[in-house]
Amino acid sequence: NFPDVRGDNLITEMTEVDLMALRFKAYYSEKRRMKEMFKKVQEQIVEYHELLEYSNKMESRLNKLKTWARFLEEECKEKSLKVSSLENEVVDLKLNLVNVKSSSQRISNELAKVKSENQLLARTLSMQSMGHASTTSAKRGSARAIR
Repeated sequence: NFPDVRGDNLITEMTEVDLMALRFKAYYSEKRRMKEMFKKVQEQIVEYHELLEYSNKMESRLNKLKTWARFLEEECKEKSLKVSSLENEVVDLKLNLVNVKSSSQRISNELAKVKSENQLLARTLSMQSMGHASTTSAKRGSARAIR
């Protein structure tokens, strides 16, 4: 509550009481303003520390995620190499299968040929033994006739 100084009511002199009141109000006004500023600074410091703590937590989490990502990347590389190796093994096994089938077909053909030759040989032997048996029995018959 300062004295009105508008218009023609200019204060030309201040009494000691007015001067003390002005000093008192200025002091307490400045003190209140400083308290508010300190309060705002303290709030900002608290907010700063909360953000710093949150930032540290996020950095820690980021480091854990980076470590996990490196681990997964290594696992992925290992799995990729294993898949590549297995794919090569599949190709080799397919080639071996083709070779085995080819060999099996060749062996089957040779076996069929041997069976055919065995059957022919068996017939030939059978025919020869029949011819030999008839020749032998004819010889026996003529030997009996001679006696």
